[in-house]
Amino acid sequence: MSPETHRISRSTLAEQLSQYDLLLMAIPVVLAAGIAGGLFLAVPLFVGSMAGATGAATLACYGVYLITQRQSTD
Repeated sequence: MSPETHRISRSTLAEQLSQYDLLLMAIPVVLAAGIAGGLFLAVPLFVGSMAGATGAATLACYGVYLITQRQSTD
């Protein structure tokens, strides 16, 4: 029997991440930024958290509707 040789290819992190991976990382970052803005700026916490939630919902809608629409036409 011959020994099996396995080739390990090196790839960068950017080559491994898809649009969906980046989107899933961006959603909690935007939400946390809104909450942090409500805590550290002169706006009520409710306003900061709602701004972050609005941004996160916008990114979620972008992923659900626009990315899938663009990939279905390709």
